[in-house]
Amino acid sequence: MKKWDPLWIRDLKDRSVPLRDRLNRFYSQYAHSTYRPEWIRIYMFAGLAGMGLNRNYLDFVRKQLLVVVAEELRHALLSRYARTKAPKISAREIEMVWNLHGSMFYWAVRRNIFGIKAPAPFEVRTGDAVDLFLAGAREIYPRLLAGSGA
Repeated sequence: MKKWDPLWIRDLKDRSVPLRDRLNRFYSQYAHSTYRPEWIRIYMFAGLAGMGLNRNYLDFVRKQLLVVVAEELRHALLSRYARTKAPKISAREIEMVWNLHGSMFYWAVRRNIFGIKAPAPFEVRTGDAVDLFLAGAREIYPRLLAGSGA
């Protein structure tokens, strides 16, 4: 958690920048700080050992990052009216954001645990992952919130 930079979240909330660019910038900075071989290996070993490190970190990421991304998705994808009528961020919304975050983490696992080199540079792979996520979110998010009674 020492590698976590609160400025990342401030930048994620900067709505003067398109959400795609904010997510790409975040994952570039986050990966540079945390997707190092020693960090990934310690994280994986701690999880296998049943230590609390992983649960604490996952809870931290959910509260500090995933909720913010969900809020920014709402702002980017919903009308002002829909946003005012929307309920609290749901577990399903958080799970949807985990899909993006998990895909980014698994890239680091493939590289640092399995020794698999990516066929594309990290920036290209990240852009593709963010684009895929946002395209799906544009389709799913309004339905997701409509199903919640919003």
